[in-house]
Amino acid sequence: MHTDLGSPVWWSQLRLQLPAPVQAARPYQGVIKQKNSSVLPYILTLDDGQEYGVVVKLVDLRANSYRDKQHRDRSTQSYKAESGFYTHFAHRMHDAKAKIPELLHEQWQPDDAGVTIVMEDLRNNISSQATTRLMHQALALDYPQAVLALTWLSKMHADCWGVSPSGVWPKVCSV
Repeated sequence: MHTDLGSPVWWSQLRLQLPAPVQAARPYQGVIKQKNSSVLPYILTLDDGQEYGVVVKLVDLRANSYRDKQHRDRSTQSYKAESGFYTHFAHRMHDAKAKIPELLHEQWQPDDAGVTIVMEDLRNNISSQATTRLMHQALALDYPQAVLALTWLSKMHADCWGVSPSGVWPKVCSV
């Protein structure tokens, strides 16, 4: 799966709902690489001069060797559940004041060979330096950072408790 993330043409083809067209795109942090996916934070410079952070997840399900077809199907279903959560269920989190990234774009390749997911970067809306550190250093939390993380998790889970998910994999979000 080859994608030219630095090209404004690539971004314009996505038809993102942004305040202005994308003039330029640049990475601003390292790539998080997993067996079959890459997570890439980008800053988009819009035609009106605003900057907007996004996170791009590129998944190539052909890049991993699976034990069997069932293993591959489960991996595919897991990514579909992730995008289904953002498409069909995340709005409940916004109502609970637990900030969840907005899904800006999702595109599956033919035969479910992979998916491109573009989401807002939560740093677009961060006002607290502690919260910024929390996002960057999740494994080294001090007490105030742990409180922020647990507060967010409790808001998210409280609003979902006892709710049957729609468009989300039942095994991921069952009650």
